[in-house]
Amino acid sequence: MENVGKGIKRIPSYQNAKTGTYCDKHSRLTKYFKTGNYHEIIPFDSKLGTYRGPETEIINGKTGTYCIQCRKEEKVFSKVSEFQKEAKVSAAESKRLAEIKRTSAVLKKQSVITDETIEKANFDNFEVVDDGTRRIKLKGVEIAKEILEGSKNTYVFAGPTGRGKSHISMAILNYVNANSYVRSSEALDDELKPFKCVYISIPKLITLINETNNMSWAEKENYKFTDAKMKELIATSDVVVLDDIGAEVGALNSNQKATGPQIRLLTELLNSRQGKATIISTNLVKNEIKQVYDERVESRMNESVIGLAFKDTADKRGGI
Repeated sequence: MENVGKGIKRIPSYQNAKTGTYCDKHSRLTKYFKTGNYHEIIPFDSKLGTYRGPETEIINGKTGTYCIQCRKEEKVFSKVSEFQKEAKVSAAESKRLAEIKRTSAVLKKQSVITDETIEKANFDNFEVVDDGTRRIKLKGVEIAKEILEGSKNTYVFAGPTGRGKSHISMAILNYVNANSYVRSSEALDDELKPFKCVYISIPKLITLINETNNMSWAEKENYKFTDAKMKELIATSDVVVLDDIGAEVGALNSNQKATGPQIRLLTELLNSRQGKATIISTNLVKNEIKQVYDERVESRMNESVIGLAFKDTADKRGGI
């Protein structure tokens, strides 16, 4: 070998350089016509030093040769690829966490609630005083777990005022919202997304929508309780409570009926929730629904639903 210290090695013939002794990718051959000899121009790497040909190691149980420069590039490219993958994962994770934050806030910020105490309703602060309330609480927990596991059922809670329908409804939403948030945060599956939950008091919603009647176009643009915005929110949420249906018409013994706009609104909301997890609470019984609304609303509230009675200790399936 000649001039190794200078990074130059003389090779007797061109063929010898093509045998694998040197890396074709990282070696350059030049011909000196006067001498007829081929000289290898050996690249110099500031970290690895002068390139002196391939190294050997045991690869898959056999002795193999490799170019240290190629190996270095493989490691660099591998690291770059790893960084790129991490960047993609990081971006996807950031997007998922943002989605979790956004959906978890819907229940608190976009729900329509008449009683502020309902916001904090959960299973722990639901008071059990007898067998009936114990049955209702256990059934509520069961429904919450069903929804969390993907149930798309419609659940109708029927019974007189003051029996805990609103409390249990919000307790279910709070349970589903919190647990889907935690589950999505810890999950490795990107498809496991948090549930978007919202609680809507129907009498309060109708009042808020009616307030837009005398608003200008500009005022409606900044008002979040317009007819269109609320319909979209309810239609696109994963789990919705439609609370206190029937209370908007007043006392039943007055033989009042829902107005045309009220019937149309409720019909549209019920239609938009078909095939999605929905909880309906009402103080009406089956024959009263048709009396207050019409056959379409009655059909939607009694078709393929799971009913839970709040007036006695017996629950029943298939309607109210």
